[in-house]
Amino acid sequence: MAVKVKERNPGEWWLYIDYNGKRRAKKIGTKAAAEKARQQIEAKLTLGELGILEPKKAEKPEPTFAEYRKTWLEQAPAHRKQSTIDYYLDYHKRYILPRFGTLRLTEITKARVLSMISELKDQGLAKNTVRLAVASLRTVLSMAVEDELIPKNPALASSLGKRAITGKAKREPRSMEPEEAEAFLRAAAETLYHALFFIALRAGLREGEILALRWEDIDFRKNLIHVARRWYHNQFDLPKGNRTRYVDMSQQLRAVLQFAQTVRSNSDLLFPGPGGQPIGASSFTANWFKPTLKKAGLNGFTIHDLRHTFGSLLLDAGAPLAYVSEQMGHADTVITAQIYIHNLRKNSGFVDRLDTQQSATQAQPEANQTVRGNEISLQAIDSNGGPTRIRTWNQQIMSLLL
Repeated sequence: MAVKVKERNPGEWWLYIDYNGKRRAKKIGTKAAAEKARQQIEAKLTLGELGILEPKKAEKPEPTFAEYRKTWLEQAPAHRKQSTIDYYLDYHKRYILPRFGTLRLTEITKARVLSMISELKDQGLAKNTVRLAVASLRTVLSMAVEDELIPKNPALASSLGKRAITGKAKREPRSMEPEEAEAFLRAAAETLYHALFFIALRAGLREGEILALRWEDIDFRKNLIHVARRWYHNQFDLPKGNRTRYVDMSQQLRAVLQFAQTVRSNSDLLFPGPGGQPIGASSFTANWFKPTLKKAGLNGFTIHDLRHTFGSLLLDAGAPLAYVSEQMGHADTVITAQIYIHNLRKNSGFVDRLDTQQSATQAQPEANQTVRGNEISLQAIDSNGGPTRIRTWNQQIMSLLL
C-alpha cells in the first residue's frame, strides 16, 4: 500500500494512491490539504475500505487514446491552425494509433513512448519524422494533463531527452564567409534559380517563404518584399509566427529580380513548379542547390544556411540587432541575439576602449622594480612620493607576461 503526496508544479499538490495493483491520482490543492487527505485515505485502506479506489458508478471509464483524441480534435482548432492539425492527424494514423489507440491514457508510459521511438528509428525513418510523430502524441496528452486525466505527459521532450528522439545533437547552422557567399552567387548566376539564391542571401527569407513569393509581393518602387505567406507541407500558409512582414531589397537584389521579371513565365509565382504550384523543396535541393554548392567549391551547407549567412553578415556590417530581427521575422530580438551571439561577440573589442579611457583620464604612477631571487617586487609611487601598492610576482610567471 502506498499513498504519496507530490508537488507536480509550484503550488500544485497531487495525491497518488497505489493499492493491490490499483492506482489513482488526484489533484488536491495545498500541501496541508493533501497531507490531511493522505492520512484519511491510509486509515480507510488499513480498515479495508477500498471504495475509494473504485470508480463511482456515475463516472465514465477512463478513455482510450483513440477516444480522447476525438475530444482533442473538437477543441484543437481553437489553439492550432488547421494545417497543423491535419499534419498531426496524418502522423496519428501512421504511427500513433497503431501503437496507442486502444490503450487507456494512464497506460501510455514513458517506457512505451521510448519503445515507439526505438522502433521508428530502427525502420530507418528520418529523425525529423520521429520527432514530429512524438510531437503529435505529445499535443494530445498535454490536453489530457490539463483535463486532469493523467498527472503528467510522458511524451514531453524534457522527460524523454532530445537525443532519444533525434539520435544526435541538433545541427547548428553555419554561416558562409563573405568570399564564400560571393563564390556561391557567381556559381548560381548560371542557373535558372539565380534569383532564388539571391533572395536567400540578400533578404534572408526562409525557404518556404521564398517558394511562396508572387510577383505582386515585389515592390520595386519602394524596394520592399512583402512576406505574406509560405509554402508549407504542400499548401500555402501564413509565415512562421502567423505574421506577415516587409523586408528591404538591396540594389543588387532589385536588379536581379527586375531581370527575372523580364523572362518570367505566365505564372504569378516567382518560382513555379509543375501544375502551377511552387517547386518542391527536396527536388530543388538535389537538382539545383547541391550542384551549385559543388560548383562554388563549397560543401556542408544547407539552404537554411543561406538565411543564416544573411543574418550573420548583416550584423557584421554593423546593422542594429532590432533591424536584423525585423528583417528575418523573429518574434523578438532575444531570439536573434541567441542565434547570433557569436556575431555579437565580435564586438568584444569595445572593452579595449576602457583601457584607453583610463589611461587618458588618470595620471599613471611611476614604478620601481626590485629583483630578489626568483621574485620581482613592483612598487608604485604616487605623485606625492608615497607608495600606493606593492605586488610580488614569481619571476617565471613574469617572464610569460612580458
